[in-house]
Amino acid sequence: MTTIYITDHTGAQYDLQTNVVGSYSLYIPPGVTDPWGWVVEKYSYQRQSGTFTPVAGRVIPITTIFVPDVYITQPSSSAVA
Repeated sequence: MTTIYITDHTGAQYDLQTNVVGSYSLYIPPGVTDPWGWVVEKYSYQRQSGTFTPVAGRVIPITTIFVPDVYITQPSSSAVA
């Protein structure tokens, strides 16, 4: 399961979704032109992040490549004390 965090052009939190499986869609109001940020986290993998500029009426695909985090040795987050 994955956590997705979106910030608006001011850096303020716009959306936070946890336990995401599969694809994720987000409505962004029209007229937004400044870059927004995204962070994707999945336990035992390195954090992925970046920016995107919303375009009215368009879908902006963001593809993440999950790279294992070699410093995490517990099999699941529930095993972390």
